[in-house]
Amino acid sequence: MRVIFVVGTRPEIIKISPVVKALRQTRGAGIDCRIVATGQHDRLAEQAFADVGLVPDCRLAMRAGALSLMQTAAAILDHAQAAACCGPRADLIVVQGDTNSALAGAMAGFDTHNEETPGYSTATTAHPQR
Repeated sequence: MRVIFVVGTRPEIIKISPVVKALRQTRGAGIDCRIVATGQHDRLAEQAFADVGLVPDCRLAMRAGALSLMQTAAAILDHAQAAACCGPRADLIVVQGDTNSALAGAMAGFDTHNEETPGYSTATTAHPQR
């Protein structure tokens, strides 16, 4: 089973990290887990990836810095479709939260993966130091 997580913001990365790590530990069970970084908040995302000890498998070639919300969503969607979500077809595309990355990832997954329903996750995250 191939699972792709589409993320672009620091909170998304922090919230999906324990799930990605758990899935990667089950690789012997036939689960191939990938991360697609959209570049929505590129600098903060890079620091978040370093903080949680993950490296994205695919980075979309875009810089969202000076774009409006609609332009950012359109750019992420355009690049996500072009990248076909990082290689061979996924069995499940997971997005987290309510960001442009989540919107565009869900739309790209729906469009490029034969209209399958993407996975959606939203939850609060308990911080170990609180």
